[in-house]
Amino acid sequence: MKTYILFVFGMFDDHEDVEYFCADVLGDNPIINSVRYVIENSQNIIVIFDSDSDYKTISTELFSILSVDQVKFYFIFDRDSLV
Repeated sequence: MKTYILFVFGMFDDHEDVEYFCADVLGDNPIINSVRYVIENSQNIIVIFDSDSDYKTISTELFSILSVDQVKFYFIFDRDSLV
């Protein structure tokens, strides 16, 4: 199992929208395990999660999840790839 870090730059209305997005949208996805997140500036999120899937599968799945009006852009990387 690998740990991934996802940075989301969004336009969420409030903390409840962010919590719903992290817990219900990301957290209910079968390829994503143990979602943890930090809210920055009330709209941007750092999400840390574990997954057994490879990077390409996760990237494809996240593209479909994160293609919503509230998310302006995002990037993801494997935590082990940090220098």
